[in-house]
Amino acid sequence: MKVAICGLGRIGRCISRILTAKEKTQKITTFIDIEEDIENLCYLLNHDSTYGWLSNKFRVSGDKFLYDKNEIRYYKCDDYLNLDWSNIDILLDCSGVNRDWSKIRDFCLKFNKKVIVTHHPEKFPGEFLVEGVNKNNDANLISTSICDVVGIAPIICSFNNWSPLKSISIVSLHPWLSYQNLLDGSLKSVSSPGHSWKDYALGRASTESLIPKQTTITRALKDVLPFELKIESMSYRVPTASVTSAILHLNFFKEIKEGEKYILNSVGKELDEKFFSISDESLVSIDFKKRKEASIIDSRFFKIVDKNSIRLICWYDNEWGYSESIVRRIFC
Repeated sequence: MKVAICGLGRIGRCISRILTAKEKTQKITTFIDIEEDIENLCYLLNHDSTYGWLSNKFRVSGDKFLYDKNEIRYYKCDDYLNLDWSNIDILLDCSGVNRDWSKIRDFCLKFNKKVIVTHHPEKFPGEFLVEGVNKNNDANLISTSICDVVGIAPIICSFNNWSPLKSISIVSLHPWLSYQNLLDGSLKSVSSPGHSWKDYALGRASTESLIPKQTTITRALKDVLPFELKIESMSYRVPTASVTSAILHLNFFKEIKEGEKYILNSVGKELDEKFFSISDESLVSIDFKKRKEASIIDSRFFKIVDKNSIRLICWYDNEWGYSESIVRRIFC
């Protein structure tokens, strides 16, 4: 399978590292980005402040990247539909850019190609595919949603299978993102010109404060979950580089009669340990960096609050864990 990656930002580079490290039938044939300096992109692939240096490095030769014996063609462009797709079977759109998705869907259907979108567009004409939630399908246009959905939705589904849920409340503590400011400044992002907000607090220094913000978790979860559920959520941006922690309050229709340990074991048995785990160690956020699981429940804080509700905390590396989840769903 010949793979193209559009957008060599945080997710694009994580997926590139994961794919090139695997001995699989797929290989990366194409990189697409708007960056003019190909050497700069190569440098960022090889040296990462969060995940460290690559021992086996990418190199540049003309308009190509070299990795082992493979050549990866580089295109500096934004509209990938105009490229030569003869060397592309599946394209991962990691750019975060909102596009004419209907046009892309029609292109994929016409030429039997596949595009995977690593964010959660509004009014998306394709299918959503989240590990532990949606079944694999042969759709030509797929969204893998956002990191919070990949980390939280499997937990919601598993508890709903155990006992139907009435509602859920979510507070996520999410690391800073590249479009936030290092120092107090305008809401207009320098690193990502398309981003802007109306809440002036989001223009404050990302390294100095917890910044409360509205979140798209509620809308995204409702698009992905295969059942109706009342959802309330909010988020904080926190001054860390990786790993999100989410606090979930689960409210059930039926009265809870089982004990905490029994419930956690029951739910854990039906979850695939390839993408989900339960931790009972005394850990902090950095300990979950580069974990491959989409989500890890912290059993220390699993608690029956009253006869109808449970509180739990989960952790997920919102870059690496999310990228691993995409690779598992699409290529395994």
